[in-house]
Formats: sequence, C-alpha cells, structure tokens
Amino acid sequence: TTSALLLTPKPLIIPGGTGSVGSVGQAVGFTPAIAAALVSVILVLALAFNWTLDREILVRSLLLRLPSAWRDEVRDLVDLAESKVGAFLRGQAILSLVVGVAMTVWMFLIGMPSPLVLGIVAGIFEVVPLLGPFLGAILPLLLAITGSPDKIIPVILAVVVIQQVEG
Repeated sequence: TTSALLLTPKPLIIPGGTGSVGSVGQAVGFTPAIAAALVSVILVLALAFNWTLDREILVRSLLLRLPSAWRDEVRDLVDLAESKVGAFLRGQAILSLVVGVAMTVWMFLIGMPSPLVLGIVAGIFEVVPLLGPFLGAILPLLLAITGSPDKIIPVILAVVVIQQVEG
C-alpha cells in the first residue's frame, strides 16, 4: 500500500557513492567538515593573536607597500575597521554575558542541576550566528527531559523569553 511505502525506511544514497551508507558512514562523511571548521577556528585565533602582538609592524609593512599618496587614507581605513570590529566584539561579549547570566539565574530559579554550567554554555553559544540560541538550549532541554520532565515547559519558556528579550 501507499502508506507502507511511505513508512518503510530507505537507505541513504550518496551521489557519486557506491550504495547505501549507515550512520557510521554519515559520521565519517562529516569528519572533513568538522576538521575544516577546526582548522578555520585555529587559523583565525592565530591570526588574531599575531595581529594583537604585531599590529604596528603589520600595518607599517602594509603601508610601505602602498604608494605614499594612499598611506594616510589606508591607515585611517585600518583604524576605522579595527574600531568597528572591536565594537562588534565588545557587543557580542556583553550580549553573551547577559544571556549567560540570565540563563544561570533562570535555571537556578527553576531548580535545574548545574545552573552555572548551563548559563556558561548558553553564553558561549550565543556568539554563534543563527544557531547559537538553539545550541544553547539543547543541554538544559536534555537535562529536563532525562531528569525531571516537569521542568521541560519552564526551560522552553526560559529560552524563549531570554531570546525574545535578547532580540
């Protein structure tokens, strides 16, 4: 029947692959993406650290490679970019701190175990664009589902209210 066809599990076929792949194959397929993401994070941190230590040398080196007529304008542009990026990062840090504190307080009031850890995790994930609030909600929801199902609604309410206020 049609309903039996719709409910029957189908093997995952990977284009260009040789057949169906189980969950182990899917996990192995994600490994290069995870490795690439880790390499990107490490490179960004290394470049940021290098920029912090050797900013003047790097800017001077850049400016010396440019025509002298452009140097003042490019230096102003670099200073403006640093100012804007710095303001953005300070804003993200404040936002993460506020969300983390709010989640800690709310989880404490609800009576969830380890409210400080839940708040820290929510604050850290807050910096992840789009998915961060959902990722920050996973741990409290899992704890509520497995430990005390009567707290699922308060946890969902806490996450929704915090994210609505955060905007």
